[in-house]
Amino acid sequence: MEKNEKWFLGGTCGKTLWRDELIPLLEKRKIDYFNPLIKGRGWNKSDEENEYIEKNEKCNVHCFVITPEIKGVFSIAEIVNSCWEVKTNTNVVKFVYFIILGYFDRKMYRSLEATMRLCYNIAGNKVKILKLNKIQELFN
Repeated sequence: MEKNEKWFLGGTCGKTLWRDELIPLLEKRKIDYFNPLIKGRGWNKSDEENEYIEKNEKCNVHCFVITPEIKGVFSIAEIVNSCWEVKTNTNVVKFVYFIILGYFDRKMYRSLEATMRLCYNIAGNKVKILKLNKIQELFN
């Protein structure tokens, strides 16, 4: 990894607390980050534009955490896209974390495993795929 890392924190939104748990770990390690989650108000066009710039022009590490609270498929699409970007060097992203956090039923987990294999086949050693019980295990 590079000295001047900036992490994009993508993945499950909603009521999950993984970002609240990860951010102090990043700050302790003096790792800069962009958290696209907006609390207390709705998402707007300028938020979307800002996220695009941060993710595609400033963040060289994309960290996606998928939890059982996931409601849509966009985060999964973003992970696959980031793996292609790492492979083809289309923007500043140099490394991708694909983290499965928590317990998924068997059917969903098999689907996630297939997506993990797809990502590894695309990005190879530039994607780290982890199954964690707690986000704190990321730095163990």
